[in-house]
Amino acid sequence: MWILLALELANTGGWVHGRPADCAKVEEDRGKSVWSRAKDPELSHYCIDMARAVGELSADAPDLPRVLSALDSADRERPDQAVTVAVRGVVLAAGPKPDLALATFEKARAKDARALDEPFVALAYARLLSGRGDLKVAADIYRGLVVRATLPPREADAMRWEAGMVLMATGPAGLAQATAILREGRERATVRYADAFDLALALALDRGERPDDAAPKATAAARTLDPAVERSLTVLGLGFEAHALRGSSARDPKLGRDAYKRFLAERGDKSPWAEHARSRSAETRKPEPRR
Repeated sequence: MWILLALELANTGGWVHGRPADCAKVEEDRGKSVWSRAKDPELSHYCIDMARAVGELSADAPDLPRVLSALDSADRERPDQAVTVAVRGVVLAAGPKPDLALATFEKARAKDARALDEPFVALAYARLLSGRGDLKVAADIYRGLVVRATLPPREADAMRWEAGMVLMATGPAGLAQATAILREGRERATVRYADAFDLALALALDRGERPDDAAPKATAAARTLDPAVERSLTVLGLGFEAHALRGSSARDPKLGRDAYKRFLAERGDKSPWAEHARSRSAETRKPEPRR
């Protein structure tokens, strides 16, 4: 999902604080996008290489080696620029070497404290941290994104939904804010994410013991989780939460109990919500009739 964000940010001037200095020709161009300005032949090869890298990232099936090649070329023009390193971190975060991606993000931040502030970089960084189990740090980044990031609708949906799920995964202390983010997200959601927000909101209300909020749970009972959205939970290291989403909204009590049992079996037993899941997975037995 984050890959599609790069070009959108390019077209809306998303890279502001950490933009390559040579990509601004004159003072009056300050409000224009770095990536739009990179089309100008008078701009440096560095800007053109960076535009190539982000343009390739915007493809439906990006050729990541080509992106890295463009970044290597940009590095030769201007070695070790924080922006170049940050974008390299975004690319590496999509690969099989999370430790290298994390080190790359940290290198970019060491060069420029603002290098990870750009929304598509921050989003990739937060996802990486969550996937590594650093939920509290990831939650802080998501909080900042919810407040300040202006993103295209699909990316905004993904960011708010992930923010709600990550904050909820931190435990009861994050539940109220997670619920508020999910409510706001549901109000703004595009069609693709509407069901996911309904399911997540129902789970948050159930975990908060809010029986007065029965309507969201009833709505969620008719919803299904989009497979692509469910895969994002795996990226966040929260794959087991998919079972809780199904369990909290199941019409059939047995299916609900079974879903919570799977939640506990797939690392959910380490979650702050393990006791909640155990209570929901326990079969309620009717009292024996008197004889």
